[in-house]
Amino acid sequence: MIASRVGTEGITPRIVGLAAVLCLVLTPAPHAQAAPTLAQTTEAGRAVDAAGGAAAKAVDGATALVGADPYLWISVILAALVLLGLFIGDVIRPGSPRRAGLRDTSPHPAFIWGACVFLVYAAQQVGGAIVAEFVLAGAARGVAALTLRQQALLALSGYLAGLAAAFIVVRLLRISAPNSGLAARPRDVGAGVLCFLLALPVVNAAAAGALALYQRLAGPVESAIAHDTLQKLVDNRSDPWAWALAAAAVIAAPIVEEVLYRGLLQSALLRLTNRPWVAVFASSAIFALMHRLGAPVPWYAVATIFVLGVAMGLAFERTKSLAVPITMHVLFNAMNVAMAVL
Repeated sequence: MIASRVGTEGITPRIVGLAAVLCLVLTPAPHAQAAPTLAQTTEAGRAVDAAGGAAAKAVDGATALVGADPYLWISVILAALVLLGLFIGDVIRPGSPRRAGLRDTSPHPAFIWGACVFLVYAAQQVGGAIVAEFVLAGAARGVAALTLRQQALLALSGYLAGLAAAFIVVRLLRISAPNSGLAARPRDVGAGVLCFLLALPVVNAAAAGALALYQRLAGPVESAIAHDTLQKLVDNRSDPWAWALAAAAVIAAPIVEEVLYRGLLQSALLRLTNRPWVAVFASSAIFALMHRLGAPVPWYAVATIFVLGVAMGLAFERTKSLAVPITMHVLFNAMNVAMAVL
C-alpha cells in the first residue's frame, strides 16, 4: 500500500505538467483570436455611418412627406385608428351587422323594394323633364348649354319631385314594414353627426389614395374640384342661382339619394340576398357609378363616393334609422361646398 501511494504521487505531478504543456501548445495565441484589424474596424465604422445616414435620410424624408400635407397624414393615422376601433368593437367584422340584428325587410319581396326605387327615380327625372320642356320652353337639350338659372330650376324641380315621391313611398313602406329602418327620427341626427366624424378620416384617406393612384397612372389633374356643381359655385359666387344650386346639392340631394340608395335599394338587396355586407357594398357601388354617369365626376372621385356610400350603408344597418345616412350625406356635401368656396 505504501509503495503504491508513492508511485501514484510521483506520477500525478507528471500528468498535470504534461496536460499544462499540451494546453499551452494547443491554445491559440491571444493576437490570433478575435482582435479586429485596423481595416476591419474602419469597415465596421463605415457600415455604422451608412446605416445611420440611411436612417437619418428616412426620418428626413418622412418628416418632409408629413410636412407637405399634414392634414392627409393625420387623416391616414386617424383612419387606421377608427378602423381598428370599429374592428375591436365588432362593428366591421364579418357577421357584425347580423350579430347586431338585421333590419326587417321581409314584409315585402325584393321586387317591391326595387319597384319603389324606380318610382322615386322616375319621379325625379320626370319632374326635371316637365320643367325643362314647359317652364324653360325647351331652352336646351344639354345641361352644359343651359344658363345657371335654368340649371338651378332644373335641379330644384327634379329634386322636389323626387322628394314628393320619396315621402309617399317611405310613408307607405313604414306602415307595412315598421322595422325596416325607414323611420327618420330627429333624435338620430346626433348619431348621424357622430358617424360622419368617424367616417370622415376614412373617406379622406381613400380620396387621397385614389387621387395619388390616378395621378400616377394618368398624370396630374387639371382642377382640385371634382364636381361640376362646386365648380359653378366657385365661378359664380355672386350669383344667387349658384347658391340655389348649392342648396339643392346640400339639402335636397342627400334626402332623395339616401331614400333611393340606402332606404330602398339597399333594402331590396338585403331582402334578396339576406346578406347585409353584400347589400351595403352593392348599393354603394351603384351609388358611386351613378355619380360617374350622371354629373359626371372623375374616376378618382368615384372611389371616394364608394367609400362614403359604404360608411353610410353600414351606419344605416347598425342604427336602423334613415336619418343617420341622410345627416352624414348632408354634412359631407356641406363640407365640400365650404371647402370649395373658401
